[in-house]
Amino acid sequence: MKKALFSIFSILLLLTSCEQREWSNPFDPDCPKDIWTPTNFQAVQEGRTVKLSWNEPNPNIGGFKLKKTVGILNPVLKDLPVTSTQLIDSDPVPGQLQTYEITAYAGGNSSNPATITITPLFPSTLSTYNPTSITGTTMVVGGTIDSDGGATVTSRGICWALTASPTTDSNKLAIGSGTGPFSATLTNLSPNTLYYFRAYAINSQGTVYGNEVQATTLVVLPTLSTTAISAILSTTATGGGIIISNGGATVIASGICYATTTGPTIANTKISGTTAIGSFVSYLTGLSPGTAYFVKAYATNSLGTGYGSEVTFTTPAVLASLTTTAISNIGTTIATGGGNITSNGGATITVSGICWSTSQNPTTANPKTTNGTSTGAFTSNLTGLTTKTTYYVKAYATNSVGTSYATQVSFTTK
Repeated sequence: MKKALFSIFSILLLLTSCEQREWSNPFDPDCPKDIWTPTNFQAVQEGRTVKLSWNEPNPNIGGFKLKKTVGILNPVLKDLPVTSTQLIDSDPVPGQLQTYEITAYAGGNSSNPATITITPLFPSTLSTYNPTSITGTTMVVGGTIDSDGGATVTSRGICWALTASPTTDSNKLAIGSGTGPFSATLTNLSPNTLYYFRAYAINSQGTVYGNEVQATTLVVLPTLSTTAISAILSTTATGGGIIISNGGATVIASGICYATTTGPTIANTKISGTTAIGSFVSYLTGLSPGTAYFVKAYATNSLGTGYGSEVTFTTPAVLASLTTTAISNIGTTIATGGGNITSNGGATITVSGICWSTSQNPTTANPKTTNGTSTGAFTSNLTGLTTKTTYYVKAYATNSVGTSYATQVSFTTK
């Protein structure tokens, strides 16, 4: 009886020992896999990496095997020592589902796998092109979106400023969306000015910028406008202009130039103004009455001379100018006189001659001669005079303004 009881006790002790060995030793093929399967398996995106972490409930293992699946790819990332409970995946594929699977191993035994999935999204990656086709006020700018970071690029473009590190809070030009190259022409830039540029891209992960580039616009001719002519008289007028931009270089001369033919330049008559940006006034003198003039404002910098738009004006005509010739060939009833029309007053002479009277200041209401319509000297014959009588004579000329008279001369017949 005692022997039988001892045998039963020995069998129970052996069974108990096997059960303890099975539950505590992962190297035992009969040890349940679930009790040494990694737990609390997590994947967290950190910047452009994925941090994997887990817990191992049983320290009596050989290590871990970690596998990543992206699409049909199944690379083994690493065999990890027993003490490792985390790994940084430094090369995740943005915008695609990553499946991570971890198993613990002990000799030839493996635990159940634990899996976790994550779809990492990154900011875009991009670069900025160097500007091309640079002029005084324009240039072509752009960049390329190399990767959208797994999230759609909803806006992209160029930002610029007069200082380094421009952002979208500075000047910006949106140029579409998505990945790939893009470009556009910037306008209304200031001549001879240094600008800083960066491409930008926006997706759900935020706004990122490409490398910074610089470019300087060219010096151009000054830009200006010509002021309308005012205070127009027969020989004077008032003009001027507005210097809008110096073209990126100091204005060394400005003013207005004018001529009686279209397209005046500084090779024609000119009047100097200011060298500062802004408006200036010029006074035209020595003009001819009844004459059309063409006027442009001008400004000169180191590159050359720029001109404003052309304006025109016409001085008003005035009475003709002339002199009376001294009387000659005086007889009892006849004499010879005449005059010299030195200016038609800016209007065509319609009639000219001399008029006379026995009273001072004769007019065309008195006896008169009718001569030509040209400027210059003319001769007139006085007839039907009375002997031994004093006569007063004036040359006259008529244009559209009226009739003008020369100085009076007198003579006495024989």
